[in-house]
Amino acid sequence: MKHPVVRCQHGEPAGSCAVCDPASAELSGDEFRAKAGKKFDGGKAPIASLFMRYFPRAVQAVANVSEYGARKYTPEGWKTVPDGIARYGDAMARHEIKQFIEGPYDDGDSGLSHAAQVAWNAMARLELALAAGKIEDRRGNDIGSDGKPVLGTARKA
Repeated sequence: MKHPVVRCQHGEPAGSCAVCDPASAELSGDEFRAKAGKKFDGGKAPIASLFMRYFPRAVQAVANVSEYGARKYTPEGWKTVPDGIARYGDAMARHEIKQFIEGPYDDGDSGLSHAAQVAWNAMARLELALAAGKIEDRRGNDIGSDGKPVLGTARKA
C-alpha cells in the first residue's frame, strides 16, 4: 500500500522545502534524506499536521464547550452519563435545531455557538462508541490510481 506524500504549502515533500526549512536548501535531495532523522509513523493519523491545521478555530470552539461543561457539570463526568451515546445524540440534534430557531448562539445557557455544541456532542458520542467497542477506528479505503476508492480495503487503525 502506498501512502500519499505529505507536502508543504509550496508543494514540496515535507521537510525538504527551501522556503519552509531553509537549512534543507543547502543539501541535495539525497544528502538531505541521508542526514534527516527518521520517524516510523507511516500509516498513522496525522493529527497535528492535518486535523489541527485544517480546523484550528473549530477545535478551539469545541474546547471552549468542553471547558464550559467541566465548570457546569464535572470534569470528564460526561464519560459516565447513563446511555450517553443516545443522550449525546439527542443533545446534538437539539443544538442543530436550536441554531435555526434561536440563531447561532446558545444565549439561554452557555452563550457558546450551537455549531460548536453540535460538534462537541458528536465527538462525545464517537468517543463513547469507540470506547465501548460499538464501532472501531478505521483508516479509510485505499485510493486507486484512478482516484477512486478501492472498496473493502478500510482497516482498523
